Amino acid sequence: VQVMVPVQSLLTASLPADGRTQPDHKPFDREAQVTVNGLVDEVEVMASLQRPKKLGFVGSDGNQYVFLAKPKDDLRKDTRMMEFNGLLNRIFAKSPASRRRNLYIRTFAVIPLTEEC
Repeated sequence: VQVMVPVQSLLTASLPADGRTQPDHKPFDREAQVTVNGLVDEVEVMASLQRPKKLGFVGSDGNQYVFLAKPKDDLRKDTRMMEFNGLLNRIFAKSPASRRRNLYIRTFAVIPLTEEC
């Protein structure tokens, strides 16, 4: 079984540029998908209150992808913050002054892995 590396760019659907329905449009780029080939041997425990774990996956493209696992935490607030940050990034991209200064907020995908969220 192949498991896709859940990076934000691969979890975001693209819409047709002209806004019209296109029968051959593919909202997710299947060629760009990266699958998990292995795990990094070391796990780092962060020093914050929830003590999240920093995990590393090796992708099918040979790159290492780092994820933060937060046990027993409600991720809804994190999800909303990332959506808001994505909105700010779109506003920055439209502003010539922001583009000149290369302003952006680093975002990440938030994926709850429990039934509680």
